[in-house]
Amino acid sequence: MGGRTIQVSGFALTDSPEFVKDFLERISGPGTILALNLRPPKNISAASKAFAIVQFETQESASLVENAAQRKELRRGSFFLKVRPAERDIIPRPRVPMFCLEDADLHFGCLVKENETIGFYLSYNYKNYKLEISYDSRWEMQLHRPPAHRSRTKFLLIQVQTVPKIYESSSDLMSEDPSFSSLNYFRDDTDDQWNRTIDFTPSASIGNRLFCVWSCRNCAISQTLVSNFFYYKEYNLDFECQNGRSYSCGTGIVPIVKSPNNIDVPFEILFQINHLVQLGTLSGPTLDNNFFCLVSPKFVPADHIKRALFNMSDLKSACLNPTDWLSAEYSKICKLLYTLQISPHISPDDGLVYVHRVQVTPAKVYFYGPEINFSNRVVRHFSADIDNFLPVSFVDEDFEKLHSADLSSHSSSRTVARRTSLYYRVLQLQDNSTRMFASHQGLTVSDIRKWMGDFRNIRNVAKCAARLGQSFSSSTETLKVYKYEISADFAMEVAMKCKLKCFAPSVFQIRYGGYKGIVAVDPRSNWKLSLRKSMLKFQSENITLDVLACSKYQPCFLNRQLITLLSTLGVGDSVFELKQEEAVRQLNSMVTEPQAAIKAIKLIPMGEVTNVVKELLLCDYKPDHEPYLSMLLQTFRASKLLELKAKSRIFIPQGRAMMGCLDETRMLKYSQVFIQASYCADDHRKFIVTGKVAVARNPCLHPGDVRVLHAVDVPDLHHMFDCVFFPQQGPRPHSNECSGSDLDGEIYFVSWDQSLIPIRMVAPMDYTPAPTDTLDHDVKIEEVEEYFTNYIVNESLGIIANAHVVFADKEYLRAESAPCIQLAKLFSVAVDFPKTGLPAQISHELHVREYPDFMEKLDKATYVSNCVIRKLYREIKKHTPHIKYFTRNVARRSYDSDLIIDGYEDYITEATEFKQEYDFKLGNLMDHYGIKSEAEIISGCILKMARNLTKSSDADAIRMAVRSLRKEAMLWFSEVGMDENGIGQDDLDAKASAWYHVTYHPDYWGCYNKGYHRDRPHLISFPWCVYDRLVCIKQRRNLKRKMVLK
Repeated sequence: MGGRTIQVSGFALTDSPEFVKDFLERISGPGTILALNLRPPKNISAASKAFAIVQFETQESASLVENAAQRKELRRGSFFLKVRPAERDIIPRPRVPMFCLEDADLHFGCLVKENETIGFYLSYNYKNYKLEISYDSRWEMQLHRPPAHRSRTKFLLIQVQTVPKIYESSSDLMSEDPSFSSLNYFRDDTDDQWNRTIDFTPSASIGNRLFCVWSCRNCAISQTLVSNFFYYKEYNLDFECQNGRSYSCGTGIVPIVKSPNNIDVPFEILFQINHLVQLGTLSGPTLDNNFFCLVSPKFVPADHIKRALFNMSDLKSACLNPTDWLSAEYSKICKLLYTLQISPHISPDDGLVYVHRVQVTPAKVYFYGPEINFSNRVVRHFSADIDNFLPVSFVDEDFEKLHSADLSSHSSSRTVARRTSLYYRVLQLQDNSTRMFASHQGLTVSDIRKWMGDFRNIRNVAKCAARLGQSFSSSTETLKVYKYEISADFAMEVAMKCKLKCFAPSVFQIRYGGYKGIVAVDPRSNWKLSLRKSMLKFQSENITLDVLACSKYQPCFLNRQLITLLSTLGVGDSVFELKQEEAVRQLNSMVTEPQAAIKAIKLIPMGEVTNVVKELLLCDYKPDHEPYLSMLLQTFRASKLLELKAKSRIFIPQGRAMMGCLDETRMLKYSQVFIQASYCADDHRKFIVTGKVAVARNPCLHPGDVRVLHAVDVPDLHHMFDCVFFPQQGPRPHSNECSGSDLDGEIYFVSWDQSLIPIRMVAPMDYTPAPTDTLDHDVKIEEVEEYFTNYIVNESLGIIANAHVVFADKEYLRAESAPCIQLAKLFSVAVDFPKTGLPAQISHELHVREYPDFMEKLDKATYVSNCVIRKLYREIKKHTPHIKYFTRNVARRSYDSDLIIDGYEDYITEATEFKQEYDFKLGNLMDHYGIKSEAEIISGCILKMARNLTKSSDADAIRMAVRSLRKEAMLWFSEVGMDENGIGQDDLDAKASAWYHVTYHPDYWGCYNKGYHRDRPHLISFPWCVYDRLVCIKQRRNLKRKMVLK
């Protein structure tokens, strides 16, 4: 903005803000003051004078007043006014209106045919409202200028992808604080003068519509658009807004459409139709009986309907004649040969299920799915009713988390959840999510809770709610075992069920009936499973052992919280800078040097494609030549650079991320740990760590969360690896000293890199949770629902964590400063909130007004930081990602004739159709999750996702969906075209060769997107689903060449 804020002293105590504003603007010019605070002195006497904090729009305006004071020309009566710089702005980031549309009406509507909308007039009811439309949410902007002889009114039409945020003017502000208007002046409305509100229009018009239409009689509207928006379409045709009626089947939660009573449309198809309506692809008023007949399995095969609706989601503009479009699409689908019998959905792998989900915003509802997700104990048992389970999350209009500051304590979310809320989990609670169930005759929510266990002895609402969610943890079902430390043989059986064929982990995080916690392998045990009494949380008759996670090789990374604490404890800035340089050097070398790439993916695995990448490198493919290999490695590098920039996530070779476990041998003494680690992901050789180690657990805000312990060799624990063992002895568990953890599957940062060992330690914080309220009756589900809404209103983890970053950056004592220590205590309270029901109360002095530049808070006031995080941030910004895409020219250069063998022509037709089907399913996944490049979704190194998703909660679902698609493609490869005599190895190689040819040959480049409204690149991962075949072909060709050379 370039503005400036000054303090002007010497005004009379009776002067008003308006007088002071007019007085100063005689010098600076009319309209130059943005805001003004008039303040009396602390001790008032007869000679006292008031002072004003004045924020000017420009530095020049402030300088005019400052210069007048220096020349003794700024005088109030006989008193010369004094001017000095103010400490901070009144409005940190003032927003100045870009333009104003006068004499204009605002309508909301739906497009039903080209150049025409159905509109609903806004009902203001004598109140002022503000609609905030995100720039990114604009889909299309149009200016309609009907011929002058027909109308002088112009229409500005904006199609939005998300509903505007709705604000109501704080009309009660002055009555609540009469001194406010007498002490302050604001030229423009500020953010704190608006309160969030819900849709106030008739029939919930804002939530129901995706078009905003301004009808304006101001002739300057076109000049306004040209000045402020580069991209808009202009039409000189007739345009009219007409009154219409709501197409939604209700006004409480909108928009939701249903089929006519006489036309049967299954839940899954109707769910997808609602999804398309809510995103604007389908226009609600155009859905008539003819349309619903075309989406009813009574008239059209269900798989044809699902495939067509998937294709419709690719459209870049609204489908205004859906009946004609569907008829044409069905004709295309019927021409398919091989894939006609294949479901348009990816076939989920074992242990995975399809789920629908809903997001509710203050003004609208969005349907998503079905999506592949991990199953849980309850869903597996009641699999026949899986469509009756519905995860629901409450988010803001831009799909960001609802902030407590925006919410009313009279939230109506409880009404939405009434009679359907089944549970929430602690992890989901932090995302404002719950799971609901639609009861029916034969199975109710109460029946499910009774099957889960007996919760009557839990008399605290928060704890009872957490226990209800225990059975819903995503898990892998293994074996049934009776209750009579886990034996080595049984551990191997469990590992096989978890698809870990090469080794049995040392530690499992489990759920078993009402038990939760971890169990460790004991080779001396004769019992299959032994459980501690402390693991029992409630009584349950379920005898299936469910595994949530297990110990394994996991690379170790620093992050901003750890760096801040280690820096506070004496680790020098140069240490972190050197570690980051080493990490960047490794990333740069892996995209050009084969051996560097092999070493890197061993230390930091790339997930599902690690083996593919390694085999291609071993086949003498160059990292910067083979397109598939190149794009995977370049995307991996780009994602790690992004993590370094956003999180300072620095790889530490001399360290691991390890699951914590208790030493059952009781050999470890206080301050000792046992660590045996694998060398890398695919190397089962191990080594024992001895000496000083730094141990911590994220999140960590208190300097005492970092513990310096001594790793020792304990022969009785040599069978345990890739986990850190803590002693049973001592005044306090070391695990609890690290952020208050309780050894329930938590992952610890463990490093034996001596340059990262702090030179001193601070006493750990007391993490004893606050006492909780105990009811005198069994917890009612209504009380759980009430608590859920209270949590949403009072949750403050993010606010506290961000404030800690700011104070640790500004304060001389860093994380040891008084504000940081207080924030660490508040953070602990906020972490326990889901279990205790006691929210953290943040005092006013701990709220922050400006943020360090490395936090990239673009909508907030910022300052240039000087801490180590800023140094790392500045350096990493010099490195930019470079990702090459598969163009036709790249296809010509990289097509490998080594992979083409005799007989491949016989499989071209089949390969082409399977390639199209694979691209269809992979492309749908990319579109659904908002992922732009194939390499991102295949590797799991996702750079950016759709706003309605989060990397933390959806990354596993994406990984599982891609794995399932790859497995399905392998089944196509091995089963289709096989007769009773099977198929020979040469034929399989020829088929693999055909898959490669129809993907890589330049003649096929781009052909799979023809006829579709798709804006996506040519996809090349298809043949690598059978990479083992292609690798064998390449190896034989390489060997043959070597033999010729000899």
